[in-house]
Amino acid sequence: DMASARTFSQEKFTSPALQGSALKPRLEGRDEGVSSSANAFQNENISQEEAAPDFLGNIPAESSPSGVENSWKAKRRAAFQVLNAEQKLLPKMTNLFMEEYEKKVLAGDKDGAKKVLKVMRHSVQKCGADTIPAYRFNPKTGKRVETGAPGQAEVHGCEGPGHVWVGVKRCASTWFCPVCGPKIMSRRRQEVEKGIAFLKNYDGGKHFIFMTLTFPHTYGASLVEHMDKLQMVLRQFRSGKAWQNFKKRIGLVGYIRAQEVTHGLSGWHPHFHELMITKPLTKKDAHDAEAFLSKRWVDMCKRAGLIKHGKIADARAHAVDIRCGADPVSQAYLAKVCAWELSSTTTKAARQKGSRQPFQILADACAGDKQSFRLWSEYMLGMYRKAALYWSPGLKKLCGIEDISDEAILDGAVEKKPILIAEPGAFIQIARRRLQIPILELTESDRMDTIRIIDKKLRLRLKFGGEDDPGGYNSGRFP
Repeated sequence: DMASARTFSQEKFTSPALQGSALKPRLEGRDEGVSSSANAFQNENISQEEAAPDFLGNIPAESSPSGVENSWKAKRRAAFQVLNAEQKLLPKMTNLFMEEYEKKVLAGDKDGAKKVLKVMRHSVQKCGADTIPAYRFNPKTGKRVETGAPGQAEVHGCEGPGHVWVGVKRCASTWFCPVCGPKIMSRRRQEVEKGIAFLKNYDGGKHFIFMTLTFPHTYGASLVEHMDKLQMVLRQFRSGKAWQNFKKRIGLVGYIRAQEVTHGLSGWHPHFHELMITKPLTKKDAHDAEAFLSKRWVDMCKRAGLIKHGKIADARAHAVDIRCGADPVSQAYLAKVCAWELSSTTTKAARQKGSRQPFQILADACAGDKQSFRLWSEYMLGMYRKAALYWSPGLKKLCGIEDISDEAILDGAVEKKPILIAEPGAFIQIARRRLQIPILELTESDRMDTIRIIDKKLRLRLKFGGEDDPGGYNSGRFP
């Protein structure tokens, strides 16, 4: 999975780094090689062993911004700090991945073995730390293929707050990346909100049924096993004559489905949230739909062997939750809360006591917890290439929503001329010292003199304002 986007975006984050198991204190002081100017901007403590070179000690630094500006900048720093910690952590998981790979090979599961290798080499390890080449060579034909990237790292102004790195590799992972994931899901939330607003008034107004679907789970079962079973039951749930007849009765227009995973006292807890769009329903229709959906889900789980004999009543109480009130107040409530439920699968905190959301597990793994270390590797194997949010065929088009990829979301709109240019080798040096965010904050503060000092001391040979116009920077914009 070598997905990458051309923009290392630093727009507003709703980062999971600020939620859950005290992630910021746990990771405090884990950045390496950050200069004292970067330290002032990041507003965090750095250990003696990881201190910046002495020659950066005299670089002048201003106090960190405050108010609203400080909020989004702090979230940006926190998200990138967690990504740095994750990138240090993943190479240590090689032995765990190789153990799983050997199991797949011995079991004759070639596809599973390939999947393990792809997860082990996941592009989140290079996210924000390397440049995209301007061209590549096709391995089969040997022909040169243009990537559309500038072939170097550039700082640009953007339509959102602050500046962004362009031409930098991004993993575009909603599940594993604390930098890419929140921005992608923020855009997806806007799409869901737009779709719901349209459907509320479409063709006289549509109704919504909101479902949460899962099955009984026990501690020790692998997430890969859980996800395979859940996908199998979902396929059976939506097939057969009974389902087709039900769709006609409720006038099903389409559905939006999200996946979510937490881990608690009973092990992994994967589940679906799904919003079904139907014709207007009477109270009787809504009651019948709720009864049908609840019974059918439990029956499918039982047929698949996921519900033990004598546990049917418990499954109906805990494995399925249907909300489909026919009155206007209920429908207004569903329309209001569903967008958040569907598009916050990796960022909202776990609700049950003792449960952890994935990025909380990552935080604990980075802090040295051995169980969380193993759980995060299992999580990566279980959620690799799973769709975080899925729209039924044709529904986005009906709502007038453009179908845009995760990579395109990260690209965003940027100003044409660069503020700062770093050649590939220079950017690697910047990434090794974790200076990506400090340099952005310096350009945002018009402190190019400080960047010139860093450039001279580290011999980066940065270009200011473009190759043919050195020093053309003017308050973050070009004349």
